[in-house]
Amino acid sequence: MAQEESEGKQKSVERSKRRRTLNGEKSDGVKRCGMWLPSKRRFCASYPVGDSQYCGNHDPAAGKNRIPCPVDPSHTVLREEIASHVQKCQATKHLKTAEAQPYYHKGVNAGSDEEDEAEKFHTRSNPNEAVDCVSSSVHETSLQSEKTDEPVELPSGIEYGVASNAAEEHEKVIKFQNSAAKRAAISALSEAEFQQLVRRIESSHEGCIRSEPMEESFLRPSQCLQWWDQNRDKRLPFQEKHVSQQASMLGNLDAFGLLQGNQNGFMKSEENEEMRVYVEFGAGRGYLSQMLCDSYRVSSVVLVERKAYKYKADRTLRQLTGVSVERLRTDIEDLYVNGVQSLQGRRYVAVSKHLCGPATDMTLRCCLSGQEKGCSSSPSLEGLGIATCCHHLCQWRSYVNKQFFRGLGFSEAEFNMITWLTSWAVNGTGEHSEHRELEIDKEQIRQTELDTKQIAACEGHSQNTEKNRPRLSEAMDAMDVSVRAELGRRCKQLIDIGRLLFIRQHGLEGKIVKYISPSVSPENKLLLARRNTS
Repeated sequence: MAQEESEGKQKSVERSKRRRTLNGEKSDGVKRCGMWLPSKRRFCASYPVGDSQYCGNHDPAAGKNRIPCPVDPSHTVLREEIASHVQKCQATKHLKTAEAQPYYHKGVNAGSDEEDEAEKFHTRSNPNEAVDCVSSSVHETSLQSEKTDEPVELPSGIEYGVASNAAEEHEKVIKFQNSAAKRAAISALSEAEFQQLVRRIESSHEGCIRSEPMEESFLRPSQCLQWWDQNRDKRLPFQEKHVSQQASMLGNLDAFGLLQGNQNGFMKSEENEEMRVYVEFGAGRGYLSQMLCDSYRVSSVVLVERKAYKYKADRTLRQLTGVSVERLRTDIEDLYVNGVQSLQGRRYVAVSKHLCGPATDMTLRCCLSGQEKGCSSSPSLEGLGIATCCHHLCQWRSYVNKQFFRGLGFSEAEFNMITWLTSWAVNGTGEHSEHRELEIDKEQIRQTELDTKQIAACEGHSQNTEKNRPRLSEAMDAMDVSVRAELGRRCKQLIDIGRLLFIRQHGLEGKIVKYISPSVSPENKLLLARRNTS
């Protein structure tokens, strides 16, 4: 079946390419851009500029005059057109729309470099006190852009993100650690320092996992079996890998008491208003909510997603009788949950499948900071179920339990190293072509020498000192693939245990379960929490 789908896609690509003649013209005789777009399996439909074969976005000759858009760096714009472009950019329109919403408060869930979440958390329930939080999602690519000759007035909340000198550049790298900076810090260690870090990680993990064991709970609830049925709705995409994960997540939510009262059909209309609302963070196309509504007959879902997607589940969700669907297009970092009108005075459960890196921490901060005691109109968090992933993207600034890592004796710099090592849990396993990816990983480390020298220069370190230190790649060469993978898993578990302890500090009971086999997905940990009823 998979082979047939692959052959079908290949034939579709060939047909698309045949629609163009050698000079780039379509069958209708109109010349178009000659750039092939693999993700869309077609050529760019824009018109070429002048005598070029390419449009303005794809013309290689114009590359040196283009910089990333300061609003949305996923596309570029000519330097001389930056002012006019910002005014008409679709991202600007979406940002202005988001800023006008009552639930938008810039950086309210961003965290800070030095905050002690355990002590200061409840003092931030008013988002106006958090407006000084700088967005940790300031676009990484904009750091690489060139400065314009003259400043351009940008919409509220938008910055160029371009450092004026090496010191400012270094300061930004410290605040937002991208993968290159984390690799550079790792590669700067001597073999002895690296081995010492590994021993400390293993010792910390042993103590934590002894007190917080993780049980296996691979479930396929009967309510979800219709998704494997041949008579299922063919409008909905089916991939057993994803359906199995979604079903097990919902089964574990049910077993944990977060789906009780919603099975076996709808309640009476008077009771519907008292039913839980399910808020899916990082919803994407919304197919976790689709299975939730199909299988457990919930009456209200809210989807939170910052990006726009095609083929969303929203249409089929809205066709379900008695189901209320709302989609909030906003970044979790800027979401003030008490400002969501549909949640006022309602009980809600937060859910998410594979919430990447810092988005998990921002979601926890978003949900728990909104709990205002004695305020009946505020949303009431009943529990959450979050499948964590992409721990290598985690940032010290946004992480919710800095005190936990400090208590284990790890510094901010070491936390960043630990987050980078989490990638070994995926790259080092046998299910994911470990030998090929291992070689790629080694090469990435060997390529970080320049990054290390640049950071050392900013800090005033001697490059000669760094040159004489054994490189990490030498120590890594001696490590078995399975040892690397296990170290990565332990790093991921430490990060998740810190999150679990943070949840408990705020009055919830919780646990972490392995909700799916690692052969299906190595990102197989589910963070569960609920209000303590005792």
